[in-house]
Order: sequence, then structure tokens, then C-alpha cells
Amino acid sequence: MAATHGKGGIVKIGTDTVLSIKNWKLDRERDEHDTTSFAGAGLPNRTFIMGLLGASGSFEGDLDMADTTGHVALINSMTSDTALAFKLYINATQFWSFSGFITGVSGEVPIDDLETASYDFRVTGAVTFT
Repeated sequence: MAATHGKGGIVKIGTDTVLSIKNWKLDRERDEHDTTSFAGAGLPNRTFIMGLLGASGSFEGDLDMADTTGHVALINSMTSDTALAFKLYINATQFWSFSGFITGVSGEVPIDDLETASYDFRVTGAVTFT
């Protein structure tokens, strides 16, 4: 696949686009477990088995408190135990989708720039790419 420009990125919660988001990041990881045993003689080589998959990430952009189905919903979700349905688009047709929880919200209000908000999330369950 050829490299593409990030201008097609979108963050959706359910079917609603979160307005004014400027970047997003998704980190997928997998646990590894060391199964190395003592060596009778010489230096042992490490051995591993693979464990569970997981994912987390973040996104940020200009804060828009009029965006009740985006920014306001994300901020309010911090007090809810209900997972949100996320879609992180890389262009008009390709996206990562998953359920997850907002685990952190951070805002910044500088005197000489726009108000911004950043959101951290933790995925629960599978991540799929379409």
C-alpha cells in the first residue's frame, strides 16, 4: 500500500463524528511470557510463549463543547461503565473498529491559541480493520 496523507482521518463514537480532532493513535500489543529454564551447562537461550492481545490509544483536537455527541459525550463517559463503539478512520473507507473506555481526559486553554482536549482510551475485546 502506498503512503497516504493523514487528512482523511476521522474519529467516530457510534455513528457520530467527534468534531475538530486533529490526530489519533492506536497501539496494539500482545503479552509475552518468558518460559526460559535453568541450563544444565552453558548460557541458556530465552524462550517465550505468546499471551493475550490488547490495545489502547489516544486522540486529540480542538475542544468543541457544542459537540454534544462527540466531546461532551466523551467527557461524560468517564463516569460510565458502558463501553463506547469507536471507529478510527484512516480514509473514507478504511478504519479500525472496537469497543473501549475513555480512561483519561485532558484539556488545555492557552491564552494565545485554541482550547484543546485529548482523550486516552483502553480497548475491551477485539480490534478489527475494515
